Amino acid sequence: MSPAKIADLLQPHKKNLQELEKLTVDEKEELYRTGYALYSSGEYRKASYLFSYLVLSDPLIGCSWHGLASCKQLLEEYPAAIEAWNVVCQLQPQDPLGYFHAAECYLSIQEKKEALQKLDKAEKLCSEDPLLQNRIQILKSTHGD
Repeated sequence: MSPAKIADLLQPHKKNLQELEKLTVDEKEELYRTGYALYSSGEYRKASYLFSYLVLSDPLIGCSWHGLASCKQLLEEYPAAIEAWNVVCQLQPQDPLGYFHAAECYLSIQEKKEALQKLDKAEKLCSEDPLLQNRIQILKSTHGD
C-alpha cells in the first residue's frame, strides 16, 4: 500500500465500505503495522482511524479491535473504548486483558458495578499472571464496596 493511500486513510472522513472490503491481506497487515507504529508514538487519533478501517474491513480480527479499544481508552473516549473492549472479550474470551481494560473504562465513567463484574471475570482468567492479579486487586480494593 502506498504511503499516499495510508495518508488518505488518516483523514477523518468516512471511507466507502466497498473500498475497505477490497483490502488485501498484505494491505491489512501493513495498515495494522502502521496503526501500531502510530499508537506506539502516541498518535492515538491517527492510529484509531486505521484500526477503525481494519475492524470494518474484517470485524473478526481481535488484534484490530484491541488496537482500536486501546486508542479510544487513551483518548478518554470511554464509551467507545468499552464497546471495543467488549468485542475483544467476545473474540478472545479467555484473555483477561479485555475484561481488565473494560473495567478501567467503566471506572473512568463511574460505573463501578460493571467495572467490578469485569474485574471478577479478569481475575478468574489470570491465574498465570501475578502482575495482572495484583493490578486487579488494587482496583478492587480501591473501588470495591
